Amino acid sequence: MRDADVLRRLARQAVELGGPDVVVNNVGGLAGTEPTPSLDVDGDDWATVVDFNLRPTFLGCQLFAQAMIERTIAGSIVNISASLALRAAPHLAAYAAAKAGVIQLTQTLSYELAPYGIRVNNVAPIYTDTPSTQRYSAGERRAVTAATIPLGRVAEPEDMAGAVLFLGSRLSRFMTGQTLLVDGGLLCTTLRPPRRAGRAEPAETR
Repeated sequence: MRDADVLRRLARQAVELGGPDVVVNNVGGLAGTEPTPSLDVDGDDWATVVDFNLRPTFLGCQLFAQAMIERTIAGSIVNISASLALRAAPHLAAYAAAKAGVIQLTQTLSYELAPYGIRVNNVAPIYTDTPSTQRYSAGERRAVTAATIPLGRVAEPEDMAGAVLFLGSRLSRFMTGQTLLVDGGLLCTTLRPPRRAGRAEPAETR
């Protein structure tokens, strides 16, 4: 997804099918790196994580917006950021900084694309139960994470899908440049997992 030629080809295919009407840029993760205290992060790992999380979203917005404009489609672009972009993210500084960049990118493009009738919004998930996130948070760690969420559980993919469907549909036709936080109420509470002595435990991703 970091290959502009691949995305350009996908955009052309969407045009051939009569679209695109709705585009969802759902790319994210640690790109094979491990959660690491900021003082110990390798420069190459930092660049890898930022590039993996930010570049594909920008390219997806740029290329598919061009396709929408070509077909005079007042479409909707939905980017996927993370709740960690809005709060401290111990051991995940590069990931959180890149996802914060997605929020800023969303706001900027919402302004630039508004004259074409193209809306650009953002979903910021909390930890969502997927095979990828299970690699970092399982068993006791997952239970502790769930205990910090007012709704009492971690998110399921369907929870995020509903938010994306809303932003992609005409139900949100007067919304653009917004970040929809889907976190089970986590940012509304001061409850946090207990921390061990010494360095902080890594936070959950997404």
